Amino acid sequence: LTGAENPGCVATTNYSVQFDENQTSFTITKRLLTVASWTLDGGANMNVTYDGTQHRVEATPGRVVSGYPVTFTYEGDTTATDFGSYTAVIKGCSPSANYRIARSGEAGYADLTKNWNISKRMLTVSFSTANNLVFNNNAQGISITLGNLIADDTVTVNYSLSGYYYTTNGAVSGNAYSTVSGTIVTVDKATTFTQNITRTNAGSYTATLTSLSSTSANYQLPASGLSGSFAIAQKTIGFTWDYSGVPFTYDKTAKAVVATPTGLVDSTVLTLTYQT
Repeated sequence: LTGAENPGCVATTNYSVQFDENQTSFTITKRLLTVASWTLDGGANMNVTYDGTQHRVEATPGRVVSGYPVTFTYEGDTTATDFGSYTAVIKGCSPSANYRIARSGEAGYADLTKNWNISKRMLTVSFSTANNLVFNNNAQGISITLGNLIADDTVTVNYSLSGYYYTTNGAVSGNAYSTVSGTIVTVDKATTFTQNITRTNAGSYTATLTSLSSTSANYQLPASGLSGSFAIAQKTIGFTWDYSGVPFTYDKTAKAVVATPTGLVDSTVLTLTYQT
């Protein structure tokens, strides 16, 4: 309060002010902020699919006075890259001279915590077809292609290969069965990867993807379409007969005709049995 002649009052002719008896005090309390919204990578959806990049969650303050900006400070998980469930918590604000966040028991306190998730990435799986395979003493079969990979990732998929097959001694009907295990490791650093699954002996085989390794936790296999089959047929061979000396004349010595197999693969040794 000011006055030209008597400090403390503008119109001083009839009044005077006793400053020591008319002083008072007042308090300006901090403004309680609300959480206007939470966003994950700028969107409202709190669930994203693993894509090999870092994701960020943050909150926007509410009840902010124009011209006096403020931001929240956090603890917990505000950024993450890998598959998992995360929790971010607002622990304060900056600057904090004129603002505060809700205390336990106050309205809005629950809004200070936000749960968010990074989901596993679904692999795509496809099998090639193999028709008219015939035993040729070489590895033959089908290929498995994995897709929807992040190019920089190495993913390991376990598989089993089982089937009935023919032994080198001939056909064994229904009781020559084997199952072998293997892995597919995506070493190409590409978004798709193809690996051949093969066998050599004639038979019927089925390849089945069974699981992902623990180092591939950011991915998952689809619920179906995980098996592919192929068959390698027996090779048909022929014979040539050696009838040298026929007809034979009895002379008390053993006589024979000889069959020689044709169409054998490589250096295969074939033992023949005869019936007369």
